[in-house]
Amino acid sequence: MTRWAALKLIAAGLILGVAAWLWYAPRVINEAQADSIAKATAVRFVASSGDPVVHFGKARRLTWPDGWEFVWSYRPCPDDAALRIFVPLTGHGVRITEEPDCSGDHGLGVRPIRV
Repeated sequence: MTRWAALKLIAAGLILGVAAWLWYAPRVINEAQADSIAKATAVRFVASSGDPVVHFGKARRLTWPDGWEFVWSYRPCPDDAALRIFVPLTGHGVRITEEPDCSGDHGLGVRPIRV
């Protein structure tokens, strides 16, 4: 291997290393981006659950050190159930932490949610 070929190989390795670092480097999102991610997740959940949109109230945003939690009250039983979605600071790994369920001890007759 010539010296010129070795330098090209080292340069290509450095470029690939920098590109991988930029691709996987953790990014921090802002509140507006977290809002849109949470709303999109909630829309997908409501569409898959079969519940009408009017069963969910207005979203509240709670700020935590590691992200944001969005809470939509569930109108058939607002004291007992809610849809909670947690959005991490990086925007990756969004999860539904609570699904609305009124069928507990109250016997309200709300049909179960398909998941």
